[in-house]
Formats: sequence, C-alpha cells, structure tokens
Amino acid sequence: MVSPMMTRHSSSPVGEQAEAIQAGSQRRPLRLGKQLGSGGEATIFELLDDPQRVLKLYNSRPSRTQEDKLSSMVTCRPADPTLRRGHISIAWPDELAFKQGQGCVGFLMPRITNAFPISIVMNPSARALRAPDFNWLYLITAARNTASVVAALHRHNCVIGDLNESNVLVSKDAQVTLVDCDSVQVPQPGAGFFRCPVGKPEFTPPELVGKDFRAIDRLPTSDNFALAILIYMTLMGGHHPFQGRWCGRGDQPAPGELIRRGAFVHASSQRLSSPPPWALPFDVLPPILKGLFLRAFRHGHHELTARPSAREWSLALDEVTGHLIVCPRTTSHLFSAHLKDCPWCLRMKAGFSDYFVSSSQTQTLAKSPTGSVPSSLPGTPAKAEVPTLPPLLDSLWRLSVNFFGPQAPNGVTSQVLPIRNGSPQQAGSSTRQPNKATKSQAVIGDGLRKTYHRPSCKAHKISWRYEVPMTAAVAYQSGFKPCRVCNPALS
Repeated sequence: MVSPMMTRHSSSPVGEQAEAIQAGSQRRPLRLGKQLGSGGEATIFELLDDPQRVLKLYNSRPSRTQEDKLSSMVTCRPADPTLRRGHISIAWPDELAFKQGQGCVGFLMPRITNAFPISIVMNPSARALRAPDFNWLYLITAARNTASVVAALHRHNCVIGDLNESNVLVSKDAQVTLVDCDSVQVPQPGAGFFRCPVGKPEFTPPELVGKDFRAIDRLPTSDNFALAILIYMTLMGGHHPFQGRWCGRGDQPAPGELIRRGAFVHASSQRLSSPPPWALPFDVLPPILKGLFLRAFRHGHHELTARPSAREWSLALDEVTGHLIVCPRTTSHLFSAHLKDCPWCLRMKAGFSDYFVSSSQTQTLAKSPTGSVPSSLPGTPAKAEVPTLPPLLDSLWRLSVNFFGPQAPNGVTSQVLPIRNGSPQQAGSSTRQPNKATKSQAVIGDGLRKTYHRPSCKAHKISWRYEVPMTAAVAYQSGFKPCRVCNPALS
C-alpha cells in the first residue's frame, strides 16, 4: 500500500529521468521533489510546483487496460462527501502522468496530510501516542465517516474491492480518507467494469475466497462485508471478528478459511471459535450495532443481500452517537446508554489498562443533565454527509426488520418488507404496525429502552429501521428487553 501521506523516506530530490515526466493532455512538465513513500507497485513523490498534490509513479509501465481505467477515472469522478468542507475523503486520480516514449507511467492525486492509517486508532496503545483525544465518540464517528465514503462510491456504481485497514486514513478529528483508489472497480464506458485485481484475505467475503479477482465483477455486497469487518475492528480494539480462540479440530485455519467457514467469534454456527480473553465484550456495543454485525457475518454469510449497506451503517452509527453517556468518574470514558456501568472502568477493575487515556481535550467534556454528550463542545469529531437514497416509485417506504430468537445472538433472520401509502412513525409516538398483508407483523416503539415484540409473540427481540426516500432515515432501536406479557419466562 502506498498512500499520499507525508511520510518521507528520502531527503534528496529525484534525478533527471524523473524530471522528464509530464502531466495532463497538454503534457505539462513536472518538477518532482522528495520521495514520500514507496511500495512494491509504485513510489510517491511530492510536486515542487503543486504542493497540494503528489505523483504516484508506477515501478513498471501500466498495461493498456490499466491506462484506460485511469483515463476513465480522471474523466468521471465520484462525489466526495466532505469536499464542500475542505476535506478530501476520496484520494481519486486527478491527471495522468506520462514519460516521453513510454506513455502513461502514473497519475497525480491529492496530497493527504495530518492523517494516519485507521489501524493506529484501533490499537489502544498506539492510539494513546498518536491520537490521545480519540475517545469512544471519535471511534464511532471515524467508523461512520468510513461508511459514508463507501456509500458515496457505491452511489457512483464503484466497488472498492480491496477495502482494508491500510487504505483508510484518519485525522485527529475523526475525518477519513480512502487512498489507493486506482485499484477500485469502476464502470467501463459502454458496458462492464474495470475490475479490482487485488484483495486482502482478512477482508475477503466468503463467496470470493480462493477466487481470481481479475476475472470477477465484484458487487457492493462484497464491500459491505469488508466494511463490517473494518467497523468491527475500529470499535473492538483492532480484534478481527473471525480470529479468536480456535475451538474446531486441528490447527487454526488461515484467515480466508475462517471467513469461508463463517467462524464469527460471537455467533459461529458450528462453534468454531470464541473471543480471546483480552477482547472487548460484544455487549459493549449498542443492540442496533450488534444486530448489524450479526446480519453481516452470520445471516449475510450465505445471503449476500442481508449484509447491511454502507448507508445503513452510516445512519446507525450516527444514531448511536446521540445516545452516549459520559462516565462520572473519568471524563474520557464515554459509553452507550444501554449499559448500566462504564465498561472502560470495569475493564480497569479487571486488571486491564485504561482503554481511553485522559487528555486536555477530553477533560473539557462534562456530563449534561440528560446524560448525553453535547454536540457543541470543543473537539467534537467531524462528520461526513450521508448520501441520500434515490427516489423510489409509488411512495414506497422500505422497512428493514430483524428478528432475534430466544437464543440470541445465535439465531437471526432478516427481511425487507414494503409499506405503501404510509409514513414512518414520528418521534414521540408509541406504536406502529406494518400493513396486514405482510407475513411478519410487529409492534414497535421509540427510544433505547422500549419493550419490543410481535403480535404472534414468537419473537421477543426486534429492531426496526425505516429508510425514507430523499430524506434522513427515521430510526427506531430498542434495548431488546423481552415483553413481560408475551414472553414472561424470558423477563
């Protein structure tokens, strides 16, 4: 991975051979400065006459297909969700670079400064050194912003393909940037796609394990799987959701095989693995996020469309940030309102080091009368825009329903049900039922601590989400308390 960061590996300017490189259709000469980074595929150079951009110079000449792909990317750019605020979320190719007699040899792209790989904030020790102000709110926001970038690319009919912890950079205010965009799968003029030929085994969905990426047109559902892994690792201390204590026969398989077998540590159908002792408990996550992870890694293991979309993640994570509590003992500890006690203090009592260090910025936070985090305080992380849904015909509201059975979280199913000629429940109202034509009816409420059930009383744990065309989604979550009337044995 080579990213346009300010990591300097050479203090001497490049030689005469590099100075012959030209850019754009007018073959504008480029004056190259110092080398900023290098990898097996390419080297990054600063531009003396254009400090806002860098040159990615391939170590070997690109193929004709790769050159056509870069030309198409320069011509057709996706909308950047944070560009209006002066932040670049997608380090997309700007111009092609040429060398006389050789054709295309690379491209120009935005220079990203004051950012580091998101893997830094996943690790508590590394985070304390590089980004001590990153508390739970910042981690959630970084995950949310990552999802918004993926959603923006999917809206442009692109698939990242090689989404992983190395090609997402994060700043100290939780803004993110996707780099190495030249590997993204993009539409080909006319028909088909310029494919993504690479992928990391730890982020490859089960249906693509062992496949030749150069021969596959990828679907957004493959990104949805990788995004769920990236979000899980961001929120759960860098722990991979498919790598834990091996409970199966023989030696623990390679990461790709663990994914192929569906060995999700919190809901392995064959009980192949379990979380390591140092891992964060699954219950530290709000119920709505737990439900999305179960959809992604268990139900979505075989049913690709069950995996939450990038937009679903953006909206869910955005909702979660509005239900956080500041620990009364340590102001750098923020946690979800569904928990009774601070999970970070409980970990310290159990002998673990402090998950979030205190700093001058986090010390300014104070507990509000309602127990939530005020959004106007200094140091609040920056959020990217969430792309809106395209218009839907016939005023169709999409309703996503997740039913969790008595053995939750081991049993989960999901389905999408249409509701016509209706509207979402407004905040503050008590209940709403889908139309009677649907096979699975359910009663819903609003807030985090409502009781949920369906009229048949066979499912005691339900989460709901309406996705509203052209507007922000209206979300309903629960603390997943069993209904005392319909499920007295579970109360």
